[in-house]
Amino acid sequence: MAREQRRLAAILAADVVGYSRLMGRNESGTVARLRDLRVGRLEPLLVRYSGRIVKLTGDGALIEFTSAVDALSAAIEFQQAMADASHDQPEDIAIAFRIGLHLGDVIVDGDDLYGDAVNVAVRLEAEAPPGGVVVSDAVREAAGGRLKATFVDRGGLALKNIERPIHAFGVNWEPADWPLPHLPDRAVVLPTGHASRKRRILWAAAAAVGVLVLGIVGYHIFAPQPAATLVELEELKADDLERLLAERRITDAAMAEKKRLEEEARARDETESATAQQIEAALKKAREDRQKAEADLAKLKAQIAARRQAGSVDQRQLADGTAGLAAEEEAQRKAEGEMLALRQVEDEAQRKAISEEESKRKADEALALAQGELQKAEAEARAKADAAVASGFVVLRSNFSVPVTVERFEDAIRSSVPPGLGFTLIRHTDLAAEAVKFGIRSLPRTLIEFGNPFIGALNMSTAPTSAMEGPIKVVVWQDHEDKVWLAYNSADWWQKTRARHGMTTAKSDVELYARGLNGLAMKATQ
Repeated sequence: MAREQRRLAAILAADVVGYSRLMGRNESGTVARLRDLRVGRLEPLLVRYSGRIVKLTGDGALIEFTSAVDALSAAIEFQQAMADASHDQPEDIAIAFRIGLHLGDVIVDGDDLYGDAVNVAVRLEAEAPPGGVVVSDAVREAAGGRLKATFVDRGGLALKNIERPIHAFGVNWEPADWPLPHLPDRAVVLPTGHASRKRRILWAAAAAVGVLVLGIVGYHIFAPQPAATLVELEELKADDLERLLAERRITDAAMAEKKRLEEEARARDETESATAQQIEAALKKAREDRQKAEADLAKLKAQIAARRQAGSVDQRQLADGTAGLAAEEEAQRKAEGEMLALRQVEDEAQRKAISEEESKRKADEALALAQGELQKAEAEARAKADAAVASGFVVLRSNFSVPVTVERFEDAIRSSVPPGLGFTLIRHTDLAAEAVKFGIRSLPRTLIEFGNPFIGALNMSTAPTSAMEGPIKVVVWQDHEDKVWLAYNSADWWQKTRARHGMTTAKSDVELYARGLNGLAMKATQ
């Protein structure tokens, strides 16, 4: 077994405060504002302090630094920048972040990081106030006395899923000590941790498109449709509105990926064109040098032959001629050697040109094959999503494992996301573990049950048979392709089941149910 790679790193975890509320108010506007903040505020700081984005989620980021001092400096400057960007905005629409920092040993898996240090940083972030920073004792020890900041002892915190208490500190600073740096006029380019390899560009194209296929299929549930008018939107049901919003998000993501692919293809074509021109120029020069060498050799041979035919010379002239002849023969051998070397250069240039052309042809074939697979996968995803909607289900692909998705869903319920529904977690059942009791092996499957106890009691007092429907249920499972899914009954189906028991449901309640379940599902999966 290969030895796992580890290194010491300062891990920064950041999360948007009230993300679901912001998305509920203005989804497209919130996404655009977060993108502008990442490009205009966060990425310049990461360049200055040698930070690397490990992963981005819809409402947060995980960032690696090689120095705890750099990590804390970047955190303070970012919070300063956010305060400056939001000072003239109403509190209910201003974007604020919580930040947690920890210094520890991490496991390296490609570009990703795992381990206790990552988990501690994420849990410390949840303890930070909006616009604030909370650090572990390890960060305070490394950065204390080196920055214009003070530390407030928070004591040993009992963090979720962390067995030992973590000694944490809040960070205070004076804004005057941290003036905002000048922002660049255009986006900067962050280091990705991978050196470019010129010889692998063409061969990597097929693999990159394959990865793109998996990413878009997981996110591209519905095909984009024409935008609805205001009148049409008012007449839509809650489920249809959910579907339009999902289609809009998918359309934006697909267009961004398409643009990136086109730019990569254009850059590759430019590189191939420049390489071909260089090869052609080298080949032309090699041919010219060979032709010149052949002409010089022919001239030299003619001169040697003419001198050999001169028979009326005396002994001295003959001796001088013999010496001259030897020198000329040596020059001839040297010229022949140079001509042979030039021919080898010409042959190598020809072989290189043929090899580059063959590589380009194979890369184009691989790209065409991958694009075909992408179209096929998109069609299958659309068919699967349409079938789910027709059967009364809403199915979402999760970016996390089954346990993490379940944990994020339950955290969202406990934090009253969305507000106004009063959901309470009743229980969750590990269906795979239950199946093992009967000798049945199953992939990970978990059933989550929750609801509003007051509304449930009221419903059962009005319609006793409604108890047969039980609490609201969400199922999370992993399929045989290691993809994780989350499903729940659509708002339209919920309305039909209530009607089955003789209960009428107001349109506003249906819309509230749809927004609530969608908010919980998006918080858990994205």
